[in-house]
Amino acid sequence: METFVIDGDSFSSFEEFCKVFDKVVFANCYNRWTGSLDAFNDLLRDVNCTIVWKNFAKSKMDLSYSETVKILKERLEYCPPINRPFVRKDLQRAESGIGPTVLDWLLEIIAEHDNVVLILE
Repeated sequence: METFVIDGDSFSSFEEFCKVFDKVVFANCYNRWTGSLDAFNDLLRDVNCTIVWKNFAKSKMDLSYSETVKILKERLEYCPPINRPFVRKDLQRAESGIGPTVLDWLLEIIAEHDNVVLILE
């Protein structure tokens, strides 16, 4: 089992996190990860590793509600019309500091994979 180190000091946004994670963890995968959470879930199936997330406290701040609002606003622009009421509701909750954050989404997806061990430092 390989060990990869992700450093919270090397990114401060979800977009930057995606680039770092793709470069470090998914470097040997055929497909590149550009931010789709569905693709993140799929790509994690192809790795058998330990991920050490250094400076996690910084990431917890960087990937909190303000970043979640930003991502949900982008999602609202591109999602199918049938999904817009759900995204609007999630956006309103995030703007109020309620509900899961981008970081929560990532941690939840990682936790679903028995082939990935996550160590938060």
